[in-house]
Amino acid sequence: MPDLYVYLPEDSFPAFVAGLLIASGLIYAATLLALAAGLVLYNRLRGSSLPDGGSADQHQSDLPLVSVLIAARNAFSILDKCLGCLARQNYPSDRIEVVVIDDGSTDDTENAARAWTDRIPSLKVVAVNSAYHVCPKKNALEHGIRASSGSIIFTTDADCRPEPGWIRGLLFEFNRPSPHGNEGTGPADESSPSPVAMVAGYAPLEPSARGILERLLALQGLLVAGLSAGSISIGVPLACSGRSLAYRRDAFNQVGGFADIGDIVGGDDVLLMRKFSASGRWRVRYCGDLEAAVASAPHRDGLWGRQIRYQSKAVHYGVPALLLFIPVYIFHLALAAGPILAYTYEGFSGVFAAAVASKVIVDATFAGAAALTFNDTRSLSLFPLVEAVSVPYIALVSALGALRRGATPWT
Repeated sequence: MPDLYVYLPEDSFPAFVAGLLIASGLIYAATLLALAAGLVLYNRLRGSSLPDGGSADQHQSDLPLVSVLIAARNAFSILDKCLGCLARQNYPSDRIEVVVIDDGSTDDTENAARAWTDRIPSLKVVAVNSAYHVCPKKNALEHGIRASSGSIIFTTDADCRPEPGWIRGLLFEFNRPSPHGNEGTGPADESSPSPVAMVAGYAPLEPSARGILERLLALQGLLVAGLSAGSISIGVPLACSGRSLAYRRDAFNQVGGFADIGDIVGGDDVLLMRKFSASGRWRVRYCGDLEAAVASAPHRDGLWGRQIRYQSKAVHYGVPALLLFIPVYIFHLALAAGPILAYTYEGFSGVFAAAVASKVIVDATFAGAAALTFNDTRSLSLFPLVEAVSVPYIALVSALGALRRGATPWT
């Protein structure tokens, strides 16, 4: 291997930045390629084990009671579609409990929910009247969890449209035979009927024809789904979506629920998943079955604050994850400074060009793997634009997210 110093600028500062760029770039490339390999592994496991119908044969009386929680605020105009999808689940209706948590709505959300009691007999409407947690979303979910009785808790949002196979598809993953034993987030709990605590589901964003912004958000959603499926498959879960999530009530209670994360911005999904992972007692799985997907439209409202909130959770992932995130951030920060340094120091331009080319290659590899996994190539034409904005986005929004403190208004 040639000595890298030969290719570095002679001036100390650009040489230092170039060294950071090379070292952090290698970590970034290894991370993205590992996630792409995780998607390949996920596809192999899914293809070899998922039976027709998406669930093992069981007598109806043996099927678990599931509680579907929908935290809602001012959802009068959107709730009907979600409840209609839940009424059409191919899972016995007497084994489904639907809980709509009305968190201080000023519209007719409560009556919109109660109008479905003839089609969903088990439906409950719960009002948020206590402050268990500072974070509004976690507080609302806590009300729903306490008011429900299912052994498996499902969560989705009021604007989501779960496919008919959603409940069966995610439930299957709790008991799917594994060809590799205890792959996932840690050793099994021998006293539990299943070591799987949580199943994260595929929650695609489906853009309308209103323009490029929604398509960009849909591509972002696809990449996050790839991050979720890939990282979970290699046993280092880094992402999931509360729009499609299921977890065991006993596992939730064992790890303390939201007790120590209740004042953190967001994270009712991924921070809880990280708690399961860190416990060493439970595993996490992913369900990317398209018949179990939960679609919704991209959110255009409050976009800037929403993106910062998404990034703010990373600082709470724990030390091992931060040891990975910090070099990735340094890589993008060095890339952001790259054009100025390349213009100022002639010797820096070669290192900068090589780093950019390497990033494009590994990003394209990962994006292609995600698109193939979820059979969604519609937004890939925007990949060059995503590459152009990804460096300033990560350099700026990640920093603002890390600096953000306290809970945000309910979204």
